[in-house]
Amino acid sequence: MWIVYADFNKDNTIHMNYCLPSQTIEIPPGFLPPIPLFTSSERRATKIDSLSNEIDNLKIRNETMSNWFYQLEQLRAYKLSQNKIPENQKNTIYDKAIIISLIINMLLFSILIFILVKKRFSSNKQIRE
Repeated sequence: MWIVYADFNKDNTIHMNYCLPSQTIEIPPGFLPPIPLFTSSERRATKIDSLSNEIDNLKIRNETMSNWFYQLEQLRAYKLSQNKIPENQKNTIYDKAIIISLIINMLLFSILIFILVKKRFSSNKQIRE
C-alpha cells in the first residue's frame, strides 16, 4: 500500500515529484534498505548478531508503519476538513441571505405603506365629497 502525493494536471493525469513524501507501508521514507548483517573477515556472524540485526530491521519497519499510519490519519483529517464549508464562506452565504431578506422585507413594507396611503387618500376623498 502506498500514500502518493502528486499534483493533478489539466488532462486528469497526475504528476509525481521525487521531493514529495510519497511512501509505502513496506519501505522506510528515503528508501533505505534494511540494515545488512555486519560481518568482517576476522569474525563470523553469530546467532546474537543475526538476532540483533533482525531487531534493528523490525524497529525500522515499525517506525515506517507508524509514519505511514500517521500520514494516513493526517490525510483523512485534511479530507474531512475540505468537505466542510469554510467559516468565511458560511459567513458570506449568511450575509447574502440577510441582504435578500432585508430587500424582501423593505419591498413588502413599501407595498404595505402604499396600500395604507391609498386607503387613507381614498377615505379622505370620500369624506370631502
